[in-house]
Amino acid sequence: MQEKYYEILKDSLEIQKIYSENIAPMFRAYEVYRRKNAFKYRIWYLVSVIIVLLACSIFPIIAFVKIQDVLIIGLLCAFVFCLFFLSLYICSMTRKFEKNFLITLKVNCLPEILKYLGDFEWGHNKKVIADSELNQSGLFADFNKRTLDDEFQGSYKGVNFDICETELLYETNWGGRRTTLSVFKGVIMSFDLGRTIKSRTIVSTKGDLIKKNSYLLYLIPFLYSLLELLKQENLQTIINGIIVLLIAAIFYMIVFKGVLRKRKQPFERVSLEDPKFNKKFDVYSSVQLEARYFVTPAFMERFQNLNTVFGSKKAKCSFYGDKLMIAISTNKNLFEIGQIYKTLENPETIHSFYKEVSAIYQLIDYFKLDEKIYQ
Repeated sequence: MQEKYYEILKDSLEIQKIYSENIAPMFRAYEVYRRKNAFKYRIWYLVSVIIVLLACSIFPIIAFVKIQDVLIIGLLCAFVFCLFFLSLYICSMTRKFEKNFLITLKVNCLPEILKYLGDFEWGHNKKVIADSELNQSGLFADFNKRTLDDEFQGSYKGVNFDICETELLYETNWGGRRTTLSVFKGVIMSFDLGRTIKSRTIVSTKGDLIKKNSYLLYLIPFLYSLLELLKQENLQTIINGIIVLLIAAIFYMIVFKGVLRKRKQPFERVSLEDPKFNKKFDVYSSVQLEARYFVTPAFMERFQNLNTVFGSKKAKCSFYGDKLMIAISTNKNLFEIGQIYKTLENPETIHSFYKEVSAIYQLIDYFKLDEKIYQ
């Protein structure tokens, strides 16, 4: 039965039939709603453009007209900045129109669409993958804030999976200054392995930040101290301060890295026989032998396909516990079933959504999770 849904996704004629008979009538009821929001979107966007042009037209007056009164010049400059801020505010309002439209469309239409795609459920802000799971995977640097978008739960060929679009952030507040660092942004997928393993094996794109080097995030206080130091007027004080901070930062990194090694299971780099794979990816594991058991030539081929399927240059995965977790970095907004500025009565509207759902099923086929090959 599950295979039937995958075959439907690969058959463009079958997709056309499902769209015409079931989805198009449902979308038609929201076409008027889309047009109203699209009209508001365009009007407010046009207003923001006019405001920016008006602001830009004031600059020549300030630059070329000889205004002697300093107060008038100050008021004109303040007026220009107000116009720019107003334009930014209006742009944020237009994005809200689009976001509200997409959420309304998903809430009312997506559950019905998913009925034709298998055992697939959509949610929003449900946290289907807990923070504890993300930390246990070892794929991510430390984070203390998280935003969520689309989330899915389902089963294919007996393999349960959870999917979420999310951004992980590390936020600090030193001396009243708030700093936010994006640790990860993209889609995270968690699949059942079918067995429990004691080791942990991680595969990541070269240069990607993983748990083993997350101590770098804790250098933020030193950066703040450096900024404060540069405000000093005495050059010798600045030089001496920089030397002290540099020594303290190096000592801190060495000590903190040692604490991490004692506190967590040590990782070793695994060198594989495939030079092309070694050139693109890093492999770490707490057990070398088990890593070679997981990262087979077939696995390497399947994993490299992820970049093509989701149009991303960064991907990483972790075998741990009874899970396989895959994280794909992308700024693309995935799993959309419509756009505010395109008619809903065109089947192309949801083709990208079909392809993304199909890619989930392909992942299970790629990794042959239903065959329990890691038992």
